[in-house]
Amino acid sequence: MSQDCWYWFGAKNENGYGHIHRGGKDYKAHRAYYERFIGPIPDGLCVLHKCDNPSCVNPEHLFLGTKKDNMQDASKKGRIQVPHPRIQGELHHQAKLTQKQVEDIRARYIPRKVTQPQLAKEYGVAVSTVGMIVCGANWKRS
Repeated sequence: MSQDCWYWFGAKNENGYGHIHRGGKDYKAHRAYYERFIGPIPDGLCVLHKCDNPSCVNPEHLFLGTKKDNMQDASKKGRIQVPHPRIQGELHHQAKLTQKQVEDIRARYIPRKVTQPQLAKEYGVAVSTVGMIVCGANWKRS
């Protein structure tokens, strides 16, 4: 087989991955080519690209990995930025609240002075976020 990329020229999604419609189902082209030329893909595994080319379907460029492997591979190749696992609280890049706001939410909700939907609206976050804060699943107490 060739070491060059095999470019998929059919339908592609917004990220450049080829799509195949077969038997009433949609498949990513690189997954279909992996199965055709290499074998079945075990449940829960991803098909990754050595060449980092989403439209490539060359089986020699494809390999299996977990979702974690896929994220680490993408990070290593500079396609995504994975946050440092120790960065938590308001320093986290996705934080919408400060530590003070979290403490205020807990203080105001625990005595049932204000409902979770009211707090969510006031702080501009989802009701589920407030629920996870007050039960300690998010913003763990230090």
